[in-house]
Amino acid sequence: MDNRGVIKFSDRILSKLGIQEQNIVKALGSEKLGDLDLSNNTVLENTHSKLIDAMTMAYSIAGQKADASQLAIQCGELIERILEEVPRLTVDEVKIALRNGVYDSYGDYFGLNLKTFMFFIRSYIRSEMRSKAIADYKHHLNLILPKEEISLDEKNEESNEQMISFLREKYRAGTLDFDFIPTYIVDYLIRANKITAPLDLEKAKTYYYTSYREPFSIIKINISGKELEGKIVAIAKQYLLLEYIKKLDH
Repeated sequence: MDNRGVIKFSDRILSKLGIQEQNIVKALGSEKLGDLDLSNNTVLENTHSKLIDAMTMAYSIAGQKADASQLAIQCGELIERILEEVPRLTVDEVKIALRNGVYDSYGDYFGLNLKTFMFFIRSYIRSEMRSKAIADYKHHLNLILPKEEISLDEKNEESNEQMISFLREKYRAGTLDFDFIPTYIVDYLIRANKITAPLDLEKAKTYYYTSYREPFSIIKINISGKELEGKIVAIAKQYLLLEYIKKLDH
């Protein structure tokens, strides 16, 4: 699938969503703060610039003037707090959270400061709007993708290879969201003998217990038994597919 095909495939899904949901899904695909190499000065400066722009926007909407020296201090502390609480939050999601907060989407607030910004971010993470955007995206993704049990017939093989190309382009662009990686593709690759590596369940457990923490995740951590086992296996499959996609470029 060429780039036009990938864009068309992605647009088919996003076109089913409302404007706010589209913005959230697109933001989810941007760089997560916890994945950034902030020891690299260029990356750090770029991240600071984007977050300061987001905070400046919030002050502007509120009719307030931002103090440049205070913004720099607030930005550095904001990054630290996000990394401590919600490292999988993306830079673009911070902008959405602050914008929504200033427009009173999360209730009344008193003044703009670091505590207010973190209140906006926590409220955004827990918001029904974000949960609905993710759920609707996955719903429409499943409608587009084949729902029947995967076989190696020509039709399904073509569809599966198109999805792999789609995921590969998202990975190259740095917008592949791990939580959106479809596990059925791994089943297809295993049946086609294209993946032979075993599932790393310990790595999957570590990811589950560090990334799906209440109250910041829409995926509940209090599942148990077969449901928990199934989730761990699904995450392990997502890791396998991610490694497979990485190797395609080497």
